[in-house]
Amino acid sequence: MIDTPPRHGRDVWLIDTTLRDGEQAPGVVFTRRQRLELAEALAGVGVPEIEVGIPAMGEDECQAIRDVVALRLDCRLTAWARGCRADIEAAAGCGVPAVHLALPASALHGMAIGMSPDRVIERIHELVDFARGQFAFVSIGAQDASRADPAFLDAFARAVRDAGADRLRLADTVGIWNPLQVGEVFTRLGGVVDGLPLGFHGHNDLGMATANCVAAIAAGAHSVDVTVNGLGERAGNAALEQVVMAARISLGRDCGITTEGLTGLCRRVAAETGRPIPRHQPITGAGIRQHESGVHVHALLRDRATFEPFCPSDVGASESEFVLGKHSGTTALAHILGQEGIALSKSRAGMLLRRLRREAIACRGAVTPSDVVRWYRELATVPDA
Repeated sequence: MIDTPPRHGRDVWLIDTTLRDGEQAPGVVFTRRQRLELAEALAGVGVPEIEVGIPAMGEDECQAIRDVVALRLDCRLTAWARGCRADIEAAAGCGVPAVHLALPASALHGMAIGMSPDRVIERIHELVDFARGQFAFVSIGAQDASRADPAFLDAFARAVRDAGADRLRLADTVGIWNPLQVGEVFTRLGGVVDGLPLGFHGHNDLGMATANCVAAIAAGAHSVDVTVNGLGERAGNAALEQVVMAARISLGRDCGITTEGLTGLCRRVAAETGRPIPRHQPITGAGIRQHESGVHVHALLRDRATFEPFCPSDVGASESEFVLGKHSGTTALAHILGQEGIALSKSRAGMLLRRLRREAIACRGAVTPSDVVRWYRELATVPDA
């Protein structure tokens, strides 16, 4: 079995787990067609690794994974497994080149499955040795790493390295880490197991999943896990589109993703899961491309970079637009009327702006350009001062 070779020209290795952890969101189920099309779409925008499912769920899941394998996508396909031989054997039967094995790092999670810390260390060695004979790439996950005793997490990491695994992935299973803690842990473990690639899997329970991914990358993480739209259990996972753009803009790090395809990808997943993208969702929300403030509009007409961190076209979205409302100024009015071939005089601008603000307050929202044009024409009978 040959693993798909890593793609070059990327600073950060993304693992998309929409088909695995994303589908664990309550009520979310991908059909066979949706699964195949989504896998193709992920590979199409440049995702280098896709976590395709959980073979231990049964034959239907295994066949779904085999169907994705049959696509022969230009990316690594990884199956998720618990820390037991039966799960490894089920994954091997799916034909994937890589497996990820999750083992408890915290005492709480160890107790939940009746596994002592010493037994966890023993199991790491046993399972990596067993998986090595069936997979080209073996990843080990430290489940609930954010609540693990630091000394044990260090021992866990050494065991993963010594057993010969290809990657150690730290999971913030209930999303309680903050970026400062993530940076400290990855910096420390980078010294403990120098040379072993480290990955981060973040949940968004406290709203910090994307920030924690950025912190992990800055502290030396080789890979981070993401899902489209942040789809996942409870508050979801780190969002693919947010991590990609945050890494590019705030760190200057390239995830190797064709970002122009992000909006289309996110809309596809939103439609297929019945979970609409919130208007003010970072990166792909429709509302983030709208501007009302008079100060902002005045500056944006000179240079869009004044109040936009990236061009909408960078993520495949339509150009930003000006919204007319309570906070609009005369620059926005002149711009809107100018698009209709109407030159706005100073005297009428003041009257029109007052009318605009009255109407916006009355309707508690925005008004349309056609309203403004109509009001202007009503004012046309009033002589200029």
